[in-house]
Amino acid sequence: MIFEILRECKLTLGTAIGLVEAIALYEQLGFQRSLDTRAVARCDQAWELDLTQDTA
Repeated sequence: MIFEILRECKLTLGTAIGLVEAIALYEQLGFQRSLDTRAVARCDQAWELDLTQDTA
């Protein structure tokens, strides 16, 4: 049952463009830049990780 739930999930993180190390880490972990504009005031970027993809 948990697997069924995770097949339709994604993780979204917000960050600021000046946090270069954080952005590099997100890219290294497989996050993709999102066009989501619902970021909080301190965040000007959103990054998404599709949890349905096999990372093994």
